[in-house]
Amino acid sequence: VLLARLLNGALPLALLEVLEAEGVALLPSAWSDVASSCSCPDSATPCKHMAAVYYMLTSEIDKNPFTVFLLRGVDLVRRLGIPLVLAAGDLPHPVPIEEA
Repeated sequence: VLLARLLNGALPLALLEVLEAEGVALLPSAWSDVASSCSCPDSATPCKHMAAVYYMLTSEIDKNPFTVFLLRGVDLVRRLGIPLVLAAGDLPHPVPIEEA
């Protein structure tokens, strides 16, 4: 069921709970968990530039939930043997999977 939801473009809360129970932090729980820097003089945290990066990241994750796993160094598509066409959904430029 979890895989089916991922293939349909959703990141189920149940999956996050399973990972949390195993001690795997898929998503940051606080700003202090996110390492970022910007050379702009803005003192806001995050500055408008980092906020734009976060917005773009969340947009890509919304398009393809498997992206969040790639950002954490886990190629879930390869590990589960999911065809790239299914994993990419409607992405115009899917992330290529290198052959081993």
